[in-house]
Amino acid sequence: MSSYAFAFPKVGERPPDFKLLALDESKPVALDDLQGKVVLLNIWASWCTTCKAEMPEFVEMQERYRDQGFLIVGISVDNKKEKAIRFLKDLEMKTGKGVNFLVLYDEQKKVAESYHPIGMPSSYLIGKDGRLLRVFPGKFR
Repeated sequence: MSSYAFAFPKVGERPPDFKLLALDESKPVALDDLQGKVVLLNIWASWCTTCKAEMPEFVEMQERYRDQGFLIVGISVDNKKEKAIRFLKDLEMKTGKGVNFLVLYDEQKKVAESYHPIGMPSSYLIGKDGRLLRVFPGKFR
């Protein structure tokens, strides 16, 4: 897949920082807190069929690369947090594996507003230095 020059943020730049609560409300997380890791930021919603298709891949990818400083951060933009929670529980029942990556909830859609995803889902690969390496509109891969 290619990166899109018109996507926001732009490849090579630092994407907008944000601070969101984890879906389980355990803690607030800011993008800047994750610097030093390679981060795959994924904006998704429970109603998105492509999101459902790629989530099991993310679980496998996180498991495979966790020890190499790689972190997947899923950001739900569902209107109701309960829908996102139900989506993740259904995924666990279907695959037999729980979500092993960080999931945040963007109730007010601030991240989606500042990142301008081209499609749903959209993923953003961010390097250890905090700069955007690549944009993946639609299904990752």
